[in-house]
Amino acid sequence: MIASDLKQHILATGNYVNLPGFPGCVESLTTLEELVRWLGNTDFSATHSGLEAAVMELIRTANSLRYQEALYLFAIWAEQQQISDTFFAGIVTRDVRHLKADIQSGRSQEAFEAASSLAVRMVKHQPALRPHLAERVLSLTR
Repeated sequence: MIASDLKQHILATGNYVNLPGFPGCVESLTTLEELVRWLGNTDFSATHSGLEAAVMELIRTANSLRYQEALYLFAIWAEQQQISDTFFAGIVTRDVRHLKADIQSGRSQEAFEAASSLAVRMVKHQPALRPHLAERVLSLTR
């Protein structure tokens, strides 16, 4: 999960050691929103490199969220494809459900593997989907 990973990373980073109330102030935070707000609003003047570390954490978190967003957008795309073979459509529905569960649980590696497997399976079944998948990927860069 992104929140727990972020919290552990903050607690393990030596850049915040001189902050008043650290690590207790971070240990009491439980949600991603609380952690991001802490990174965005804390006065790091008591630290040598706390500000730089906090900004890097924010960028790392944004990257993680964007990655999950991209996988979720792929899941939606997969659901929207017209698949005439009802047996295969059932497989896609099942795989999308598993993919979404992995994304929501923050299991990035499992989500990546599920999305990759689903994409390959869909393109092998319907080769015409490949250009559409490529366009979907390109849309994430805009």
